[in-house]
Amino acid sequence: MWLNSTDSYGYFSKFLHWIMAIIIIGLMAVGLYMTELDKDDSSRRGLYQLHKEFGLTIIFLGIIRIIWITISHPPSLPTGLKVWETKLAKSTKHLLYLLILLVPASGYIMSTLLGYPVDVFGLFEFPLLFDKNKETGEIFRTVHMIIAYCMIGVLALHIAGAVKHRLFDHANNDVLKRML
Repeated sequence: MWLNSTDSYGYFSKFLHWIMAIIIIGLMAVGLYMTELDKDDSSRRGLYQLHKEFGLTIIFLGIIRIIWITISHPPSLPTGLKVWETKLAKSTKHLLYLLILLVPASGYIMSTLLGYPVDVFGLFEFPLLFDKNKETGEIFRTVHMIIAYCMIGVLALHIAGAVKHRLFDHANNDVLKRML
């Protein structure tokens, strides 16, 4: 069952969800760690490069995921959810999709403005979109950081909701089982 059904996500949706979850959580952890490293630290440059490569991977996977949900619609939320839970779940999901695109896009724009190219796993180099502009690059560094922290908050809300429905609600409201 590759396509989504009315009560469960298909294999492709599950694959995209979990691979993106692993990469995004990894990007958050590496992002928080690498920004605290001394500029002289020998691992800093490599971590930044991996962070950029996997950030671009997330944009690519995010676009595929958005296209996929228009082709194979996700299952409806359980009818046993309260109205506020349904609204919060939908809002959180839409905000996550938006942040999945905005966080890495802002990082790429920041990198371009600061004059740092993005090599993609040694296969090719992403073009620099803008001329080097340190001041604007620093603004995008702040933007990237702020929306990355927003993503951490929204992701925590997403996970908390799934755990709440799994552990504390009636079995028919368990939204997590559809993604497992």
